Amino acid sequence: YCDEVCRLKIFDMHRNLPILDLQLHTDVVSTTLFTDQIAVILADEPGCRVFDLNGSPTAILKTPSRILSSGVDHLNRTMTLSYKGGLSSFDFTSGQLAWRMPFKTPVTAVSFEPQWNLMLTGSSDGMIGFWDMRYRKTPFRSLRVDGGVTAIQTSLDLNLIAVKCLKQFKDIKFDFERWQLFQVR
Repeated sequence: YCDEVCRLKIFDMHRNLPILDLQLHTDVVSTTLFTDQIAVILADEPGCRVFDLNGSPTAILKTPSRILSSGVDHLNRTMTLSYKGGLSSFDFTSGQLAWRMPFKTPVTAVSFEPQWNLMLTGSSDGMIGFWDMRYRKTPFRSLRVDGGVTAIQTSLDLNLIAVKCLKQFKDIKFDFERWQLFQVR
């Protein structure tokens, strides 16, 4: 519980009017907006809360621990949450768990390319996994980068992957993030 109220507003882009003004008593880590719902990841609890555009809660997507990253597949209306120990994907329409995958190394970035049935995961040890979403058993390809992965983005044709990495220095008391660009062949 925090002393200040965190206000989350959603605007109608055509009329430039607010259509939702949520007041939460905790910090908001991130949000994901669908056409009729919003998912809110809060700083002080595992999982995330889902609200309709009237501000009424519709679901709580529970995970065993705090969320490290999230990815959204708008085409299939699923949201995947990563946490220490694995990934959980939820069907946004029903709020039910769609699938779960255990991981030994924390997954710190998730990205979807639904037109290719592809999920990319990045981890704190610098590994990027390319997963065929029809099977989700083992990555069909992997790539190692220098530093822990904090974000992944792909070009529409999947020829380029941009990876944001956290580089840690042992002698200096700070970390910095940088983007790396890879061509996929």
